[in-house]
Amino acid sequence: MPLKTVANLLQRGNNNLDLIRIGAALMVIWSHAYAINNIAKLTEPVSSFTGKETGGSIAVYIFFFISGMLVTNSLLTKKNIVDFILARIFRVIPALAFLLIITALIIGPFVTSLTISEYFSSPQWHRYITKNLLMDTQFSLPGVFEHNSYPGSVNGSLWTIRYEVICYLILPLLLLMRVTNNKIISTSLCLFVIFAPTIEIIKNHIPLYNFFYIVVVFSCFALGGIYAIHKHLIRVSLLIPMFFLLLHLITERHYPSISKLFLPFFFCTIALWFSSLNLVKNLHIKYDISYGVYLWGFLIQQLISKFLNMNIYLSQILAILLAIVAGYLSSKFLEIPALKLYKKIMKHSWIMRLTPQK
Repeated sequence: MPLKTVANLLQRGNNNLDLIRIGAALMVIWSHAYAINNIAKLTEPVSSFTGKETGGSIAVYIFFFISGMLVTNSLLTKKNIVDFILARIFRVIPALAFLLIITALIIGPFVTSLTISEYFSSPQWHRYITKNLLMDTQFSLPGVFEHNSYPGSVNGSLWTIRYEVICYLILPLLLLMRVTNNKIISTSLCLFVIFAPTIEIIKNHIPLYNFFYIVVVFSCFALGGIYAIHKHLIRVSLLIPMFFLLLHLITERHYPSISKLFLPFFFCTIALWFSSLNLVKNLHIKYDISYGVYLWGFLIQQLISKFLNMNIYLSQILAILLAIVAGYLSSKFLEIPALKLYKKIMKHSWIMRLTPQK
């Protein structure tokens, strides 16, 4: 029997969002190969089909939508700001910090075109660690991958982390302002985030690049927030993504700004529906390797591009296999231990007293 509401889906065992996120992380690697390892200069198939989106952009939209739904539901359920912030810190930072340190201190010196002394005499390597940890995204390291087919970016996937954290910071502020206690106000704020880019005076100040790669991800996160706020009312049905697809087709010619939102919403909601299918739910995932796969995927592809001269399809397979291994190691030895540490910290009564409970 199909699930009826988002509230049903969010209960343990009623979804397989882990599998969806892993699939999205692998799709990012598959899509990035057309920019990084594409010797034959092939066109990315998803962009050819949609005319607008790449597989990587669709995957990022799904990430933000699922994240918006899950973290908003967590905050609304617990109403504990300290718990929420610590959970996000221990989820994001340990695996990210390890990646940055290994990249800057081991991989960077190994692959740089500079001498070791020249590499470490540059302030760029330690800025890469500190600034990325402070969410001031840095993409380059001295002399690293500068002769690759996609030069200048050691790990292009890092850009999304900053905007994910911004979303995380906004939510507890809304709780402090008691905005989350009122469904009408909180829903209105989400709708404003979604439709603000379509307002003429705002739209004219948003560059096209920012629209696709920043504004839309905020909109997808806000849509996930609406799903969490109204989880007892919104149904998990194939009709919803089909409705968004219809809206996209209707508005595409005369209202292109709003049409650009409906297509990502179609992909987000159909991924949610797919996660609720019995066949998908029964595919048990022991480790959620999606974060590690996403963090390491681009770097692995740059290394393949530097050292191996292979066609795009072999590079995709190799990068995906190596990223799965990296994601497994990250999950088992960094993310899960960090989560256990977070739970131990939250058991202390003085932590729980820092913010009011429900």
